[in-house]
Amino acid sequence: AQGKRGVEFFIFGGLTGRLVGYNALLQGQFKDSVYTLDANQLNRTILEFQVGPVISFPLSKSRRLGIGYLFSGRTAEFSGPFERTHSWGSLSITIGRPPVIN
Repeated sequence: AQGKRGVEFFIFGGLTGRLVGYNALLQGQFKDSVYTLDANQLNRTILEFQVGPVISFPLSKSRRLGIGYLFSGRTAEFSGPFERTHSWGSLSITIGRPPVIN
């Protein structure tokens, strides 16, 4: 029955790739900028990832509390002395109805 599930735990993840042909912000959207990069300074392949755990607790027969953490990141978009991979995290708390499982 729907209301009888106890604590649930799972881990999720994803990986995506992007090919960049032209980056207007880095290559010349602002023509007079000293920060404009040459095409050979750009990384044309960008990888992005997401991974995290989620734990879900029953609050009642029709409600569950979910707590999750998402860790995300992206490889560097250009090369040079300031090149770096960016990463960040976020915490989520949800209260809702569990999905109906037949």
